[in-house]
Amino acid sequence: MSPNHGKAIPEADIRADLALLKQNNFNAVRCAHCPNAPAFYRLCDDLGMLVVDEANVENHGFAMVAGLSTPMCSPLYKGAVLGRTQAMFQRTKNHTCVIAWSLGNEAGMGPNQQACADWLRECDSTRFVQYESGEKHGDATLFMGDGRHPVSDIVCPMYADPASCVTLAKEESRPVILCEYSHAMGNSNGALHLFYRAFRSESMPTVQGGFIWDFADQGLRVPRKPFPKGKSDWFLEGQLGYGGDFGPHTGKEDSFFCCNGLFTPDRGLKPAVAECKYLMQPATFEASLDDGYLMNITACVRLPRRSLDGLCMKWAANDGQGRVFAEGSKSMSGTICQLRASLAEFLQVPPTGGVFLRLRAELESDAVFAPKGHIVAQETVTLMPSAILHGTSSKSGNVVCPLVQPPLRAAAASPAGEPNVQNIGKDECRVDAAGYSARICKGEIVSLRGRSGYELLSDRHGSALGHAFWRAPTDNDRCGIDLLAPGPIKKLMPVLAKLLPQEHISFARQWRDAGLENGEVVVRETVWEGAGMTVRADFRAAGSHARLFSILTVATFKAANVHLQVTVLPAEDNKVIARLQTLPRIGARLILQPSFSRMSWMGCGPHECYPDRKAAAPMNLHQRQIEELHVPYMVPSESGGVTDVRWTALQDSSGRGLLIQYECQDAASNEESIANAGASLRPAGMRGAQVSAARWTPHAKHDSELPRAKDLPVVVHVDTAHCGVGGTGGATEAVWRFYNQYLINPSLREGWNYNLVLTPLEPGELDISASSPSQ
Repeated sequence: MSPNHGKAIPEADIRADLALLKQNNFNAVRCAHCPNAPAFYRLCDDLGMLVVDEANVENHGFAMVAGLSTPMCSPLYKGAVLGRTQAMFQRTKNHTCVIAWSLGNEAGMGPNQQACADWLRECDSTRFVQYESGEKHGDATLFMGDGRHPVSDIVCPMYADPASCVTLAKEESRPVILCEYSHAMGNSNGALHLFYRAFRSESMPTVQGGFIWDFADQGLRVPRKPFPKGKSDWFLEGQLGYGGDFGPHTGKEDSFFCCNGLFTPDRGLKPAVAECKYLMQPATFEASLDDGYLMNITACVRLPRRSLDGLCMKWAANDGQGRVFAEGSKSMSGTICQLRASLAEFLQVPPTGGVFLRLRAELESDAVFAPKGHIVAQETVTLMPSAILHGTSSKSGNVVCPLVQPPLRAAAASPAGEPNVQNIGKDECRVDAAGYSARICKGEIVSLRGRSGYELLSDRHGSALGHAFWRAPTDNDRCGIDLLAPGPIKKLMPVLAKLLPQEHISFARQWRDAGLENGEVVVRETVWEGAGMTVRADFRAAGSHARLFSILTVATFKAANVHLQVTVLPAEDNKVIARLQTLPRIGARLILQPSFSRMSWMGCGPHECYPDRKAAAPMNLHQRQIEELHVPYMVPSESGGVTDVRWTALQDSSGRGLLIQYECQDAASNEESIANAGASLRPAGMRGAQVSAARWTPHAKHDSELPRAKDLPVVVHVDTAHCGVGGTGGATEAVWRFYNQYLINPSLREGWNYNLVLTPLEPGELDISASSPSQ
């Protein structure tokens, strides 16, 4: 669908869409859920895009009365069903792009579908037939199929999760190709890399891939009247809208549920596209560095590409300060390409913060879908981990995220003198140190100033330095019976939410009902000892004031920085928290001055990434303006975060700002697994903080409604645990589901323990390159 032309898409736009898919390593399209325009197939022939053509057969309405298979079983419908299948075949049978015939979508099973399959096989023995709406038992389908009916040449389930792929590989000899998976609604596509573990696994050769739902958000710009002139002549003043935005009877019931594409309506790339491109890239890289600093790089081709011919390998090595100190290139051919290069002259003195090798495979000449220089595949390898993986720990034992020292110049790293603590009023103290001054009121740091006197914190959005347990719900967070049920049932939700199992209720509803959204921190006790402050506080629910969490914060004021040691425990007497399926986040929130808009970090990046979607976001030094991190999802939500962060700095154009270092004192999180282990304290594979910075907390219904003023303060979240984004599936009726191992278990009594180090920065004190190597 086009945001400006609806379903009447110009041929030039179709070509641009297909080229966009090819540029991001997609090689197949399933027509959903009817045949496409004639130009589409001709362009797929030209561009080399594979197509599963699908008959215009779908009957959701019958499912609402438990009769999904009625048209497939009744002789009255046989002519209509068979006629649509035959029309599809006759129309596109001579297009080389078409590799398979689909009998339709979610239309049930019966003799009429069997007749269609028999007719197709009689006419065409060169293409396979697929159909998901049948079931393994071979009888009629009551509600939803499992893709395993004998009528289908392949097993093609809808929204199977990675663990289901393993089961299908064991139980089925037919190829397994998921007809729909990884529902791309809003900030989504979690655990996509686990699907690709199955797709690429030599132990599961029958599991071959699938079709992500879907291409682009179906958002529209709609005029209020013919021949519009000004903004007032358009709904939403010409901005993109979705169900219900265009007056009565315009899909209010569907709301944003058709905004479920990898691309925005205007064909902007959501961060999940980078994940797809990386996982599907037709070349892989391996690299190592021996004791003599000889670098060995190997590039290998993988399907669907047959060789590396026409590709050029480019490499660049940078240190932890973002400085590129060596680079080169090599033309590739054959199926394997190897390169050796000595880095000895650069590494006699090991660089600060490790060595990162960035590898790219680029087109050596123009292709039909992309120009010369287009990146086909890329990888970043950590050659010398240094402190990035090891660091130092303030606690004995194995610490999964030890403190990492960023590249600071000497003046910032070790100023002289002991801090001076003064009482300046009731419940109010002032700390003067060599590197900063701070003001504390009732146990909260309300002001933090650098050496030159500039204020870092802002109180325009509440507490300048506090705790956070809520996130702006993503589309997947919002999904549940409370969103999708008919109107009369929605009116009963206050009662039903307490009676129904939690898995039927959206995460957003669970969190609001628990009081997380507008909860408040209440300080119970503040104790000073020298330059140290111990604060005991509760996080209480909005409205009821029920205690949800106990928080212990030990603040140590040192010469150069403030050390915060935080322990968060779920309240023992609160059953509401224990009943939740997951928490959104556990962490700290800082509100900084508007000018601190440049963010640098050592962690995954450079684009938005989360614990369950970070395969394409390598560890390195990254830099972005906070406006660049914003993702314009159709419905504003949690977005722009980056994961596995060891330190981050928010600075203004002169270099003034705040450096935040993170250390996790908990045991290592679970290892990621296709088998989907249960939820723990932190999402599986999380090896650093989840960090985000934005000028707002999204409470709008459309991205166009968010404020764009640069004089708004910067809200920074540093989370020791942050829930994944979901969309993994596991059932057709719950496409938004989260993989359990990426949830945060709220009932574990040991709680969460993390440290933060806050260091005010003056210009030039953070010694990093002006532009990050990932740009």
